[in-house]
Amino acid sequence: MILTFCGILITIFMYDIITIGSANIDYIVSIPKGKHKNSITFKAGEKYYINAPRMQAGGGALNVAVTCARSGLKTGLVSEWGVDAAGSFLSQVVHKEGIHSYITISQKQPTGTSFVFVSPNGERTIFVSHGALNSFSLTDIPKTSIQNTTWAYLVTGSWSVASVQTLVRELSRAGILIALNPSSYLLEQGQKVLAPILKMSDVIFVNRNEASLLTGIPASQTKKVFTRLDELVRGIAVMTDSARGAIVSDGARMFAGKTFHARVVDATGAGDAFGGAFITGLIESREVCGKRVCSEEAMTYALRRASANAASVVEHFGATDGILTKKEFLNNKRWKEYPIKITHL
Repeated sequence: MILTFCGILITIFMYDIITIGSANIDYIVSIPKGKHKNSITFKAGEKYYINAPRMQAGGGALNVAVTCARSGLKTGLVSEWGVDAAGSFLSQVVHKEGIHSYITISQKQPTGTSFVFVSPNGERTIFVSHGALNSFSLTDIPKTSIQNTTWAYLVTGSWSVASVQTLVRELSRAGILIALNPSSYLLEQGQKVLAPILKMSDVIFVNRNEASLLTGIPASQTKKVFTRLDELVRGIAVMTDSARGAIVSDGARMFAGKTFHARVVDATGAGDAFGGAFITGLIESREVCGKRVCSEEAMTYALRRASANAASVVEHFGATDGILTKKEFLNNKRWKEYPIKITHL
């Protein structure tokens, strides 16, 4: 199959899923316990002693790709990084994980970098330099790219509304299912501006505050929030709710599941771990979920898969160390029981 995008002919390979967006280096710095457990304060001119930092691969698109690849899915990654040691490190990581990468190499900007300061309670404060990702555009998708992809998972970052709409339209025309993880920047544009994008999206991931921002409905009014989301989104809406779990709506029912108990070491990447494993669960169930047609079994499995992966990730430093393989998920009794509450809208 050939896809024409922005005047470029894109040859599409046989993949279950491709992820498009950010891939960068994370420097994880855990802060020793101090007087203030839940805050990190720096004073100008002072010296602070920290635990040994860890360098890991990160970025939403890469994190999701790792989840899918460890589950045995044929996975592709589209992103951009620099000609530097960090870019070489990311290349090694994606090769090791069995991810087929379509990377634009920037000659002018370095690989994107995040400094992640993790407080003793596991919460993180992140300083981000996008680097080469600032120049990544949708025209950077190579001519020989993603063929016969069932799903595309988009991490939109700072992309313009027009760029996202163009990409979503072309993917949709090609019959590719679209999972959308919209950035705060995109959500701030408002539902009227985003309506064409949402109407072409098969799964959208937002947290409770983002759902409220998008719909204009107070976050506490869960049913009303989902009623509006269901009007906006072509497919299903997934709302994560921090330690309280997650809720999914197919337009007729809300499926709510709690989080697995976890000892939180570092919350970095929990959302990516959840999103990647949720789509993995749908793919493994061979479920094309849409309005009023989601099976209870497939939805329960996808939510259980996603919640287990997120719980495992937060028990490790960084966004990828705790990502579960399919075998680890299926064989560990810890992930077997996961009750779902179903509410009719």
